[in-house]
Amino acid sequence: GYEIGSVAQALTADDGTSYLVFLPTKWTADASHPVLLFLHGVGGINNGKGCRDPGLTTQLPLLDPVYAAKVEHIVLVPVARRRNWRHHFNSSMALVDMAISELGGDPERVSIAGQSMGGHGAWLYASQLAPGRFCAVAVMCGYLDEKTAIADTVPSAVLEPLKSVPIWLFHSELDDATPPPGRPQDDSNVVLS
Repeated sequence: GYEIGSVAQALTADDGTSYLVFLPTKWTADASHPVLLFLHGVGGINNGKGCRDPGLTTQLPLLDPVYAAKVEHIVLVPVARRRNWRHHFNSSMALVDMAISELGGDPERVSIAGQSMGGHGAWLYASQLAPGRFCAVAVMCGYLDEKTAIADTVPSAVLEPLKSVPIWLFHSELDDATPPPGRPQDDSNVVLS
């Protein structure tokens, strides 16, 4: 089941996929809450336990009670079965729909975030698979796609649908696993999923 103010162990959705849910400390069934869909990186594939700890300990420290007390969002973490979030779009969006219909999620305040493979998924969902669905996007060390991961420019297919959406982008120039776009010395080492 769900735990208010914490992240329960991995749950199983109707379609058989695993997921984690965080309900904010001030969660009530009759209130309207913002929703965050968080897409993990490659280390979380088929690894609900690893998505919870250390994944949520290091990427979004929801297991820390002090940090968790400040979070107002319902946080959804689907667990991917294989590489590339494109394959998990329907089940991920079903989680969002469930949060809205059953947990008091606000359909106007659904944001998406992701790390590495999940950052790619956040770009993909927000710009191509569900444009207009998310009120904000946060990407951590995420690549765009196979062609633009090594380019200095962001393609219009990504920019146009997101031109009025707030975006928070984090990427270290020292990232050797998923080098940031435009770092010529690493263009041949881009990791693709």
